[in-house]
Amino acid sequence: MTKGVESSTMESPPAAPSGAGPRHRVRGLVAVLLGFALTFVGAFWTGFGGAQLGHVLTRQRDIVTMTQAPSWTWAVLTALTTAGLGLLSWSSGMRSSSLRSASPADAGTGRPVVAAAGSLWTLAWLGAFSLVGAQFEVTGPRDRCARSSCWPHGWQELAVATPLLVASLVLLGAGLLARRAPRAVALVAPPATYLVLTLVQVAAWDGMVVPFLTGPPPFSS
Repeated sequence: MTKGVESSTMESPPAAPSGAGPRHRVRGLVAVLLGFALTFVGAFWTGFGGAQLGHVLTRQRDIVTMTQAPSWTWAVLTALTTAGLGLLSWSSGMRSSSLRSASPADAGTGRPVVAAAGSLWTLAWLGAFSLVGAQFEVTGPRDRCARSSCWPHGWQELAVATPLLVASLVLLGAGLLARRAPRAVALVAPPATYLVLTLVQVAAWDGMVVPFLTGPPPFSS
């Protein structure tokens, strides 16, 4: 009789701590909302604000505004955008259930949904703000492009948006490949991709990108 009682006691699973589930869900929800907010800020700053990079005017030939990056404002907004991508990456790796009895197979079920939503959210706002920023320069009746092809209209905005664009796609890929990619790689890849590409972009902008944008269109005959 004693052995039966001891056996049943040993086989019973440990009880989950009271309140762990609600706290886990609240923490995850706050991280997701904050990630969405920060990537929205990053998309606005990149698409409409130009990320403080020199801007080639399409209405006048060979006129380029001064590049302000790197600056304190650039550093803060880059850090906020990186943090937003990191929060979405972390949230996409959380368990869909906070109970300890959840099976290990449920560990990655949240990744595809959060990663896809965060990626599409960022890409949508980045595209919208980039489109508005591109059209803002040539909206007036007297605003005409200096070149017949309006080069580098549109392409310049794409070059500015490249770091956040690529990082958003990496976020989507990390979520879709949740069960195949290591969790550490899925968490680090999106923010690290954005940060590295942003640093490379600033380093190469005035010396390589601006001369290319002020030159003749590559697709002209």
